Amino acid sequence: MLLPEDEARIRRALTSDVTARSFRDVLLRNGSRVITQPTPERVLIGPRLLTVSRTVLDRVMTLALLYRLDGDRRWVARAREELLAAAAFSDWNPSHFLDVAEMSHAFAIGYDWLYDALTPDDRTTIRRALVEKGLQPAAQEYIARAPWTRANHNWNLVCNGGIVTAALAIADEEPGLAGTVLAQALASLPTAIASYAPDGGWPEGPAYWEYGTLYLLSALASLSSALTTDFGLAEAAGLSMTGRFRLHVTGPTGLFFNFADAAPRAGDTPMLFWLARRYDDPALAVAAREAATGRSSARDLLWYDARGAATDLAAMPLDARYQATHLAFFRSAWNDKDALYIGFKGGNNAANHAHLDLGTFVLDALGQR
Repeated sequence: MLLPEDEARIRRALTSDVTARSFRDVLLRNGSRVITQPTPERVLIGPRLLTVSRTVLDRVMTLALLYRLDGDRRWVARAREELLAAAAFSDWNPSHFLDVAEMSHAFAIGYDWLYDALTPDDRTTIRRALVEKGLQPAAQEYIARAPWTRANHNWNLVCNGGIVTAALAIADEEPGLAGTVLAQALASLPTAIASYAPDGGWPEGPAYWEYGTLYLLSALASLSSALTTDFGLAEAAGLSMTGRFRLHVTGPTGLFFNFADAAPRAGDTPMLFWLARRYDDPALAVAAREAATGRSSARDLLWYDARGAATDLAAMPLDARYQATHLAFFRSAWNDKDALYIGFKGGNNAANHAHLDLGTFVLDALGQR
């Protein structure tokens, strides 16, 4: 995902763009804080290692991007410790495969972005862990036709997305295994991508839209940079419009219409930067900058897009209907925190992560939900 031209683009933004510099400043603070934290341990919460996998991913991506931008060896030294600690785990908890997918994604980024800064022994250890604890378990999941490989929801996008980036990171060194799992992932992904059709809505709610879309776009970005093709996946029905779903599902109060399994608080959404550039929709870049204010991540800087202005957002349609998910949104204005907004839900109680919330609605008015 991070080619030399991407580094150059980010550096140009840092010289001239106040918002990009603010994202870099947050990254520096986060990196400095990581250095003071203990390295990860294999501690499950219930049946999951997911919190640990996500911590490793966030830390490695933060530290690796900082190192690529400023060359400070502190960042790579700590990222190395993070990766070697997780490489020493007995496994990455394949019984809950999201844990494996997110850890594999972390290792793919660390191995690829820091390759030149790692010793041959470190590379061997990290690559072996990625093979033995990531790609080989994934190969077994595909052989067994595990439920996520056939699912039409976030598990498919996250598990396949993490494995795609992992396979690409070591494909030159492990071509047989990497090629096998990559082919399986490319065959599996369209099942879940179809859930964006026909208009970009997502039946699991906006929080799971964020989760699944982050991993799908990471896979598409990695395929494009490593192989110069995403095999047509980005042309699937609904994907070009799904960024606007994220905008319509958020009221003027900044709260989600939190149908299905979603908290009301909207999060940082770097995927909107990628979608803005891929589908030439500057309004998404405007919304991405607003969403990242004060809480930006490494991916916000990685995919940063300075295009667009408030007028691009204001020109969007005020109302939207999402056919397959049976959602409708109405607002009196964009760029007005006191605007009137209604989100209304029909849908299917049997959808993944569904709640018994058919017929429910939210109302925002005068700055209140």
